Order: sequence, then structure tokens, then C-alpha cells
Amino acid sequence: MPSDEEFNADVEAAAVAFVLSAERKDGRVPVDMNTAQNPDNPGYDVESTDPETGAVRYIEVKGTSHEWGDPGVFVTSTQLRFAFANGERAWLYVVECALDEARRKCYRIQDFASSLGKVAVSGRLRERAREQ
Repeated sequence: MPSDEEFNADVEAAAVAFVLSAERKDGRVPVDMNTAQNPDNPGYDVESTDPETGAVRYIEVKGTSHEWGDPGVFVTSTQLRFAFANGERAWLYVVECALDEARRKCYRIQDFASSLGKVAVSGRLRERAREQ
């Protein structure tokens, strides 16, 4: 039985593979940015270009092994900064049930960072805070 880390890696890999395939089906040219040649991933997983217009999508892919719901998916500060800086070119694709071909669905959200509104600050930061 795989460890949690291995299982999560399998979910993410399946989600990225699904997004790459979907982008190709939609006529775009996707590139997986999670490669050994790109160790300093810039805050997104897939760069997808429309060959007719030249428009580029910077896609952060999140996969789940179940239906997407609470507690949701998590993005890193690097991913958020990149998304804020790139606005409408930054997309979040959430692939639910990534390992189950019969139930798999992909939700696409353009300019996801500006849609977040409030962001919760974890109580774990308490350890780093200075008490007054």
C-alpha cells in the first residue's frame, strides 16, 4: 500500500496528465512545467498556448482523490503571488476524483487569485508571532 505522500503524488500526476490531455483536445499546446529541467517551478504547473492567438494560460493544477469540497484545495504563497501578478492569464484547474476515470471532472477558474477575497491565516503562525 502506498504511503500518503506517494498517494498524493499519484493524484497530482493523474491530475496534471488529465489537464495536459484536455488542453490538447481544446486545441492548445500545453507544456508540463514540473520537470527535472525546471527545478525552480515558477508557481504553476502547466503553460498552455493557443497557437492561433498566442494567448498563454498559466495553469496551477490541484488534484483530489474525491469530490472537490471542504476543506478545499491549498495553494502556496508562491502560487498566489504568481496568480496575483498574472491576473487573467493565471488559471486554477481542480481535477476531482483524479484517479477515477469514470468520476473525474475538471473545474477551470480564470484569475482565481482575485476571486479569493479573504484568505485565512493559520493559527500555526502564532508560534512565529511576537506577543505584546
